[in-house]
Amino acid sequence: MAKGSGKIRARYPTKIMRKLIASTAALTLTLTGCAQPRHPDTRIDCLIQAPAYPLLSREHGETGTAAVKATVDADGRLISVTIAHSSGHTKLDEAALAAMRGSTCKPLYKGGERVPFTFTQPYRFALGEQSPLHPQ
Repeated sequence: MAKGSGKIRARYPTKIMRKLIASTAALTLTLTGCAQPRHPDTRIDCLIQAPAYPLLSREHGETGTAAVKATVDADGRLISVTIAHSSGHTKLDEAALAAMRGSTCKPLYKGGERVPFTFTQPYRFALGEQSPLHPQ
């Protein structure tokens, strides 16, 4: 990540991804009977904006995790951003929403067609931590 860019690409541990890929492949084979080859872009690929920790929240010792639900259209545009689970602090929730609004996603393909999708991104605000962005 370039210093000061403010964007972090969400990464997932290899072990978890292997299990997810294996279970997805098994389900795909069961449902399609190998009728269609897998399109290379069948995973969610978003560049998630890291939020700024609000200064007043830091000064007041406010911490918590805000889960943001994002809906993306078939072209990869964010069309809806809402709080799925509040941090318990309005300023932290607003910072998480602003960060998600600044994020970008690539289109998701299923069966060779672009499809809309929804995902939830948690943002943990804890004093002394480098970044409140955590992969789901």
